[in-house]
Amino acid sequence: MITLQPLKTQVLVEAVKEENKTGIVLPDTAKDKQRPTKGKVVGVGEEVKEVKNDQLILFPKYSATEVEVGDDKYLVMKEEDILLIIHEK
Repeated sequence: MITLQPLKTQVLVEAVKEENKTGIVLPDTAKDKQRPTKGKVVGVGEEVKEVKNDQLILFPKYSATEVEVGDDKYLVMKEEDILLIIHEK
């Protein structure tokens, strides 16, 4: 089993597929590439202060580096690139 541990201010994120209002999931090619992306934090570096594991976040589409481990895809980004934390009720 492989474990990923982000360093310093890096955050490991699992992208969350967004549905449009009709409930139909659109392929990435059909979406506006400039829209921010939603993700779930799955790992944080030791210097990360604002976000924690399992929080939903919003970040710019091109602020992250994609990492693949087996069939799983993750995104690695700096904490400062996160736009906001989403609190669902």
